[in-house]
Amino acid sequence: MSNFFFKNYPTIDYNLPGDGRDIQTIKNIMLRAKIRDGIKKNVATYFDFDLEEAMSPQEVADKVYKNPNLFWIIFMMNDVVDPYYDLGLTSRQLDKYITKKYPGQYYSVQSYSGNILVSSTLTGTSSGAVGEVLEWNPSLKKIVVKMRSGKFSLGEPLNSVKIHNGADITGEVLLGSVTRLNKFAVHHYENVETGEIVDIEDYIALPVANKREVDNFTYESELNQEKRKIKLLRPEYVERVVQEIEKILRR
Repeated sequence: MSNFFFKNYPTIDYNLPGDGRDIQTIKNIMLRAKIRDGIKKNVATYFDFDLEEAMSPQEVADKVYKNPNLFWIIFMMNDVVDPYYDLGLTSRQLDKYITKKYPGQYYSVQSYSGNILVSSTLTGTSSGAVGEVLEWNPSLKKIVVKMRSGKFSLGEPLNSVKIHNGADITGEVLLGSVTRLNKFAVHHYENVETGEIVDIEDYIALPVANKREVDNFTYESELNQEKRKIKLLRPEYVERVVQEIEKILRR
């Protein structure tokens, strides 16, 4: 039933298990939007399904449709472009992804002056430690640093310099009292009552019950969890879906 569908699609390489070892050729689903929209005009019976960790699309298809080769229905109905990321990572994969995406050490900032730029060199005035600015967010009073030598002290003033077009662009940063790995640094602040993202000044003014500080790890984990909430076509409509696809591909 699925052979016709895949025979008529161009191919791409995709690592189904996501481990870099078992490379298989599957069909590109670039046309899925057109096909999906066409199907939804006639078929609108779906149900919610929560993917268990490490549960593959093939396992879902086998469980729901009694045929692992029908995994492409899951891709099509959920607008999946990259199954490795779009259907949620395992806890181990997610930790590796977050660590790579958010490198460096986070420091809170009490105050700053001048121009602080990404890739500027920071030098501690008392520790003598040296680092490079990876991220600078004045609205969150947050700076992320890749250390080159030594270690900054909390509350320490830092001098910042970057050479641009032969001129020194300088600034100063007074570190705050908080430091942690960047993957656990603050991503944003929320007003719990409204659900809005707020800057640090508005956050400080909020009642304690309305405050929510979301770090990078939590942010990415919640996004990942949402990806596991998918829509599945009811099994009794599968044959009809395939017939609709065959009609479209024959045009």
